[in-house]
Amino acid sequence: MNKVKILNKADASHLIEKLPEDYSMDEIMSELHFKQQVEEGLRDVREGRVYSHEQIKNMVVKWRFTSHTSKYPNDSEVKSSGRI
Repeated sequence: MNKVKILNKADASHLIEKLPEDYSMDEIMSELHFKQQVEEGLRDVREGRVYSHEQIKNMVVKWRFTSHTSKYPNDSEVKSSGRI
């Protein structure tokens, strides 16, 4: 996947300036990473790269099912499983 640069130098500097003076380098990096992850998520939403609640429920059922058996369920088995 091609990563798009979200935070530029000015954005990072502005964010850092707002942090408490006693923040460690690890805490600063964590804040910058969090900000970038949120911006990437918001971009995904704007560009339609999202899952519905129903799609997520079906994915979880499939993950649970495959963790207990080697057989992968089809869509009708997922919908009728009632496991969520």
